Amino acid sequence: MSKMEERRKWKNVNNEEGRRKYRRLRNELKRATDRAKKEYLEKICNEIMEFQRTGRYDLMYMKTKELGWKENHGIQNVGIEDSQGNRIVDQRQVLKIWENYISELYDRPNRPETLEVEPEEEVDTDEKGPYILQSEVEKAIKEMRKGKATGDDDVPGDVLKLLGEGGLKTLTKLMNTIYESGEWPKDFTEVTMIALKKKTKATKCSDHRTISLIAHTAKIIAKILKRRIERKIEDVLGEDQFGFRRGKGTRDAIGMMRIIAERTLEIDEELCVCFIDWQKAFDRVNWTKLMQILKETGIDWHERRLISKLYMDQKVRVRLDRGETGSVQIGRGVRQGCCLSPILFNLYSECLTKEALDGLGDFKVGGQIIQTVKYADDLVLMAKEETVLQGMIDRLIEIGRCYGMEMNVEKTKVMKISRQPTPVTIKIDQKQVENVKCFKYLGSLLTDDGRCTCEIKSRIAMAKAAFSKKKNLFTSKLDLNLRKKLVKCYIWSIALYGAETWTLRAVDQKHLESFEMWCWRRMEKISWTDYVRNEEVLIRVSEQRNILHEIRKRKANWIGHVLRRNCLLKEAIEGKIDGRIEVTRRRGRRRKKMLDDLGDRRGYCHLKEKALDRMKWRNCFERDCGPVVLTDY
Repeated sequence: MSKMEERRKWKNVNNEEGRRKYRRLRNELKRATDRAKKEYLEKICNEIMEFQRTGRYDLMYMKTKELGWKENHGIQNVGIEDSQGNRIVDQRQVLKIWENYISELYDRPNRPETLEVEPEEEVDTDEKGPYILQSEVEKAIKEMRKGKATGDDDVPGDVLKLLGEGGLKTLTKLMNTIYESGEWPKDFTEVTMIALKKKTKATKCSDHRTISLIAHTAKIIAKILKRRIERKIEDVLGEDQFGFRRGKGTRDAIGMMRIIAERTLEIDEELCVCFIDWQKAFDRVNWTKLMQILKETGIDWHERRLISKLYMDQKVRVRLDRGETGSVQIGRGVRQGCCLSPILFNLYSECLTKEALDGLGDFKVGGQIIQTVKYADDLVLMAKEETVLQGMIDRLIEIGRCYGMEMNVEKTKVMKISRQPTPVTIKIDQKQVENVKCFKYLGSLLTDDGRCTCEIKSRIAMAKAAFSKKKNLFTSKLDLNLRKKLVKCYIWSIALYGAETWTLRAVDQKHLESFEMWCWRRMEKISWTDYVRNEEVLIRVSEQRNILHEIRKRKANWIGHVLRRNCLLKEAIEGKIDGRIEVTRRRGRRRKKMLDDLGDRRGYCHLKEKALDRMKWRNCFERDCGPVVLTDY
């Protein structure tokens, strides 16, 4: 800062000495800022590559977003629309519109009068729940992320990480007081929401995404409760739920859909698939029903009482650029921004689908009926016959209303996976559901022909657009190795999302290799009119063609995890469709499948055997050998 002040002083000196000193200081500051920028970018890239190496793709993509910063063009005061569609710009009226929106969204008028659990005297001692230990508090604090905004208590989370032995004992005592009494402090139950625009010209409240600022001390007890109830909830959840669970993620759900499509088309069968969209699913959870489910699941009494009091006492206000709304009590929905909400919603939706679909469905893999693939509120229904699928949807609508859920007909889509797909007639409340040939599921495009070409082209287009937005960074005078790291960490991360689940045909491989060369040519500012061969470009950037090898390594890493455990995804890979002993294929060349890239000449059984030994499996795919066709799965 002192050098900047000195530079500013010499800038106004209009003589030779002043100009000389100004140029010297300017150059020194330029070198210092360039060095700091390089160190920052290298640090981010190294962290991304480490997350990728260890298989933490969730953290990898989260870190990648830090490289994709957006320029701030300022906040435009365009007002907000009221319920009649009139544009309102007056500050007081805007705040009132937001207050009414939150009240209506969370159904304040119909909130239950009480969520009281059974009296403590009626509960056995071993069903009440144990005291909170200091070790539980320490673990919860350790899991908290740094640099998060404070809640209503204005206590930063970073301060809690600095607590010594005495502070931890005091905090544990406070946690036990809350746990035993069932009463939450006011600062813990009041939440401030920040409204962020989903699109540039957001004129409605629904065009905004709300982010909750929760007190960090409240997060500690919520994390402890989550850890205690998680195991019991996991025992209830089915294998077809891939959202917010350890060892599962979006790639597993996407992979499940792709494998099912491949296996169905392999034997020339058809499959009707419906992508269900619930209206504001997380905000429509019925509290009374939720507490009943928690009791039936066997959650301890103290935990149930704390959750019920948290939901009944919570209040919400929205913070805008021009002030805050008043506090509003809410009447339904899981708590926005709370770590308990995902697992509570998973339990809620699991009970809903089990009750609705009991005894229904006709699609079997390995003798097991597969009705759904779920990722939190993203629900996919599947059946071989159109009438069976319609019956499943009708039943889901009926039971869903008992749980407070409503289907969004406009966003719900239906698809027929077949070699010669025909339209499917599915209705929701007498309204025809739209038939689609392509659907974006969890960020990946699924098509009715089971191919990945559309998805690969879409990903390449998104990656090229991201490159163009940050063109000045990738083509700058930064060190070549750093720019290559940036391309691989930022651009390739966008292009290769879900690549573990791709089935690569020859044409797809050509698209990907062309994209790889496009990145290096743009980075080095080599135009096609320069007539520079690809081999020369690779020499200039000191690279080889690596993108296909990278995809193969990612796929091997993912498939290795799948084959080492007993799960629904593994059953989908190995099981016989419809429980058939003999699988019949149509005439013609065999269709390429997902695992062919990892083929072993001795077949799938030997591939699975190798996967059981992590080191052998890892070493097997360190060298880039060509794909071999598997014949026995």
